[in-house]
Amino acid sequence: MLCACSKPADIDTATLINQVATDFVDGYYAQYPEEVYEIGYLDAPQDRFGGQSEQALLAWDARVDSWLATLDGMDLTQVTDTNAALTYVFAREKMQAIVDRRICKTELWNISPEWTGWQFMFSSTLAVQPVDTAAERAAVLA
Repeated sequence: MLCACSKPADIDTATLINQVATDFVDGYYAQYPEEVYEIGYLDAPQDRFGGQSEQALLAWDARVDSWLATLDGMDLTQVTDTNAALTYVFAREKMQAIVDRRICKTELWNISPEWTGWQFMFSSTLAVQPVDTAAERAAVLA
């Protein structure tokens, strides 16, 4: 009966690092699904482009801030798993780079129809999006 009233055991730091990193990668490709075709990430949406509205970008920034705060709040002296430590360093660096790049407001100046703008992104994504199955073709049309 006492066990039923106790709080759950804390998740170990290495497991939490891997969970945050996985959530970040899954979240990244949900936010920017058009980038998935360059690397072949499984389970990313294939029926839409990423949200570029102000609300979508603010929501994404809030998620990144939350993941980064979780990583920053960890006691790394408790991590003995080298793979988890490397995952921490890589994930934290990617998240911090996203935060640091916000000042540039690249969503406002990537307008080149030849290379960096949304026009190029649409055509380059559609050029590599799979269409082998009926489901893949339906996703392209959606």
